[in-house]
Amino acid sequence: ELNGNYITEVKGLNTLENLTILELSTNKISEIKGLDNLKSLKFIDLSYNIITELKSLKSLYSLISIDLTGNSLPNSEENRNYDEDDADFLFEYIYKKI
Repeated sequence: ELNGNYITEVKGLNTLENLTILELSTNKISEIKGLDNLKSLKFIDLSYNIITELKSLKSLYSLISIDLTGNSLPNSEENRNYDEDDADFLFEYIYKKI
């Protein structure tokens, strides 16, 4: 659990291939990078950060639930398409725009 630690970047997690839960809520993360090798990741909480894009989540095929509550995602074509095309494999996709 790394909630509320003023983290600005996600680094050094690529070696944690068996990680299944990642809690990074209430930080200062704007980009989701360095998670490509987390093939076992099932739950990720990125709520209340400053996430601006979702494309880097597309490689996380084991993901069941993602919480993006409180992020101001731009209403870009790519982010809209993520909802429709890529989130259908998720069991739970939580996003409440603030």
